[in-house]
Amino acid sequence: MKRRTFIAASATILSGCSSTRNKQESEPDRQTDTNTQTSTPRKEILEVKRGDDITHTFNDILQVRDFGWTDRELNFGTPGAAGVVKNLSRNRLAKAALAVDFYDEETQIGSNTSWFDFLETGEYGTLEVPYTEDDPNRVTRIQVSTSVQESPILSVNNGQVTVNDNEISETEHGWPTVTGTIVNNTNDRLERVMIHVNFYHGQELLAQSRDSASRLGPEERAEWSAPTNRADPDEITRYSTVTTIRK
Repeated sequence: MKRRTFIAASATILSGCSSTRNKQESEPDRQTDTNTQTSTPRKEILEVKRGDDITHTFNDILQVRDFGWTDRELNFGTPGAAGVVKNLSRNRLAKAALAVDFYDEETQIGSNTSWFDFLETGEYGTLEVPYTEDDPNRVTRIQVSTSVQESPILSVNNGQVTVNDNEISETEHGWPTVTGTIVNNTNDRLERVMIHVNFYHGQELLAQSRDSASRLGPEERAEWSAPTNRADPDEITRYSTVTTIRK
């Protein structure tokens, strides 16, 4: 395993996460939405015709730039919608999501949502929303809306867990991965401890990953590893972590 030295920061995680009501795929970075409370979607909905893109700020919080349909294959192996999302608010967003409905003229033929976890003020990244239905050539337009959540549903670590030995290296496949150990400092069993990792080039969020430990008893230790196949190791200048806890 190749080891490299990076700047590490504790507290804060492009690709982004994605969920679809129609089809699911399993990938190293793929995540289910267990970290944040369900938030009410913002009412502002924008329509984008195929071949066009938009730059727009939703509710003075999320800026969406050059967002529209793309025929190129996205990280999930299908075409879809993509563009840059930036946090313009003064607060870290536990979840910053884009919901996209795909249309063939007046008929909705697909729907999907992708999001970033723990997007800090001023941070940005390319968010991809894949179209997972048959025949992407049918898509003539999309509708875009946003939702945000400032507070995660799970408690953020406040000393209950010690996160040790953060280290970034490359897997045998050449993927960057962050590894380390966690220790339960409480007198209680922790049902789940999750480590979220963000990979950056400056303020640009390149990829996100996470790992977890379950049913961690008092003073027990666990190893964790959070790889990503969605960032060039040579582009990563820093990474950061957020640890959440379910008792």
